[in-house]
Amino acid sequence: FIKVDLFFGRNLKSGGEVSNEQFQEFINNVITPRFPDGLTVFDTFGQFQNSAGTIVREPSKVVALLLEDTLENELSINEIVKAYVQQFNQESVLQVVDEDVQVDFITSRQISVPEPTTVLSLISIGIVITLTGKKKRSSLVNCVRRKQ
Repeated sequence: FIKVDLFFGRNLKSGGEVSNEQFQEFINNVITPRFPDGLTVFDTFGQFQNSAGTIVREPSKVVALLLEDTLENELSINEIVKAYVQQFNQESVLQVVDEDVQVDFITSRQISVPEPTTVLSLISIGIVITLTGKKKRSSLVNCVRRKQ
């Protein structure tokens, strides 16, 4: 698996910004059909230097994807970027790819880890049982010795 983060600026050149509703439509119509297994969206605020050399500050959305490193997925990412740039008249979309990702999907099976107080209680009970058992054995040994 690789992790791909796509940073989508929301400022529009004509003024205003890409609304949450418009971005959700973009996710529903462009991203999800290509990656139906899941994604994560973060609201962020960032800045960058545009091609004119101006620092631009804007609200953004980051879409994080975990996917197999295949040519098909790479082409899908390129299609998503191209669609956003065209649809919202953007200069670019930042793409960060991390190819050194270890992924483990935790299933619904639960591993029960007892609370520390429970563990201490169980240890205490074990000690008491052990000590009680030694006292009984000592008593039993003494009884056997007396009978001999």
